[in-house]
Amino acid sequence: MSIVRITTVTLCSEAVADASVLSYEAKAPNEFPSAEQLIWYSSRRQ
Repeated sequence: MSIVRITTVTLCSEAVADASVLSYEAKAPNEFPSAEQLIWYSSRRQ
């Protein structure tokens, strides 16, 4: 059985989003040790 966790976050600026990416990359492996995949997706408005 597979379990998926999806979290959607809307941030106030691209600078905050960029900082969030760095934080996620650093912390996610320790916060979700049993995860087989950690995926970050960014959709920026043009």
